[in-house]
Amino acid sequence: MSEATLLQTYRELPTELQIAVSSYFELLKKNYNVFLDKTIKPKNIRQLGGLEGKIKVPENFDDPIDFYTDYL
Repeated sequence: MSEATLLQTYRELPTELQIAVSSYFELLKKNYNVFLDKTIKPKNIRQLGGLEGKIKVPENFDDPIDFYTDYL
């Protein structure tokens, strides 16, 4: 979208929406450095297999449960 089209679209908005767009622009300006900061990394990086060996599945896991034999 060109700058002229963007400005024309902004002018066609109702006043309430113009205020909302202006507030959003201010938010973007204030947080611009955060978007550029390359040192920000997620706190918890999950890796596959992190719980390997910590959960035990019993050998009879797939066996029918006696309580539900009437429903089967």
